[in-house]
Amino acid sequence: MSFYLLDHPNPNGLSYSLTRGEPIRGIVLHTAENVADTIGPDGGAERVASYGATTRRASWHVTVDKDSIIYMLPDRMQAWHVVGYNSSTLGIEQACQASKWKEYPADWVDATITNTATVVKQWCELYDIPMKRISRDEYDSGKRGILAHADLDPSRRSDPGKDYPWDLLFEKMETDMTEFYIELEKLVTESGGNARSLFYTLELLRGLAEGVSIPANVPRAVAEAVLSPKHTY
Repeated sequence: MSFYLLDHPNPNGLSYSLTRGEPIRGIVLHTAENVADTIGPDGGAERVASYGATTRRASWHVTVDKDSIIYMLPDRMQAWHVVGYNSSTLGIEQACQASKWKEYPADWVDATITNTATVVKQWCELYDIPMKRISRDEYDSGKRGILAHADLDPSRRSDPGKDYPWDLLFEKMETDMTEFYIELEKLVTESGGNARSLFYTLELLRGLAEGVSIPANVPRAVAEAVLSPKHTY
């Protein structure tokens, strides 16, 4: 996988740290405050990525718009995207303005949030971060979760905006996960114990590698199959 900021070094100097000071336990949502490209092919994410590589000494991990997901930095690198919390967070920029969510076309919002949900869900699974929004106080107390930039820097930042469609974001993350397990349940039913053993083995290996448990919304039939006492490893 290529990373935009590694492929396009910032002429103003390094805009990120090569290593982290803490384990990842938070995801921060931003808006780039560019004019959203809502008509035709969306070039917003590409322009925001270029801006990040050529002007400001700031950085983030992923940029999205309605039809693009651009990976800016590897997760292991510390982006400079939220004052005081860079070392333990991942940052995603959405190519739009925080104040205009209600003005954007519904199909543009839906597609952009779909891309955001795809990235955030992957991060939640990889780093065992609950798919829920938490406050700065909760984060400071050691909890893991998803935050707005404004939650962590309220005196200077308002993104991703008071009208940000949080419900749509979480709906898309949950729906995507549920559909996956529904299809898996069908596979388990149709193929007997083979799929069960395969799934359990994959989950076991994933858990050992990433510390990720089986998601809480696994359908009962799948959970019973995976957790059946006869499967001992």
